[in-house]
Amino acid sequence: MKTIQYKAFFENQYYSTEVEIKNDHEYLTFELDGFKFEGSTFHDFEMLNYNEYRGSKQEKFSINEISCGEKCVAYEICEYKMTVFLPVQIIDFETEEIIYSEMEMKINSGKSLGRGFIESVWTQLTLNILGEKIVGEDYDFEGAANKILKKIKTRFTFRNCFGCKFSDYSYMGSSEFGTMLCFKNQKEKYIKVKSKSDYMKLDRQDKVVQEIYVCDEYEIRGNITGYRG
Repeated sequence: MKTIQYKAFFENQYYSTEVEIKNDHEYLTFELDGFKFEGSTFHDFEMLNYNEYRGSKQEKFSINEISCGEKCVAYEICEYKMTVFLPVQIIDFETEEIIYSEMEMKINSGKSLGRGFIESVWTQLTLNILGEKIVGEDYDFEGAANKILKKIKTRFTFRNCFGCKFSDYSYMGSSEFGTMLCFKNQKEKYIKVKSKSDYMKLDRQDKVVQEIYVCDEYEIRGNITGYRG
């Protein structure tokens, strides 16, 4: 899969600047003032070269230290806001056309509470479609996107993994972004799922995908498909 680049805007108590986020469909990366960041969601960016800097420059970022094993610590940034501009495809049921639009994602990461916990996370999505802005917000992508869908579903739907007939989330929970499960490897079994018990009997998913990805096996999701309905 080809790496995609997004225009974004990063803000904390020291910075208010445009950045470029690269997405290889597994990890999100960006650089700012010599620091390199990588995350699987827009809320868990780790400072990869933390130990290369000391003093005042490093202190321009709030750090959430996370233990990841014996003598291993991940230094994730927190207390920041980020706005990302994502290309998105929308299906218009009335015209049967695919509309190429843009979705603005605003991320707010709270302060560190210690031991790897942060105070809060928040996600706001704004979909620009046919001159109208549709807004949904929640702590994660799923919640915010579902609120948008409730407002547009009589005419539009997302043409991406989130809007696909064969995607779902783990019954054990998921991250704020990027942990959708693709069941295109067992389509007939998946669309018959009506309960958690049915869902747990499925074979292993084909892959883990980001909500905003789309492949050539996409099909429009119905209202009562799979575990998430």
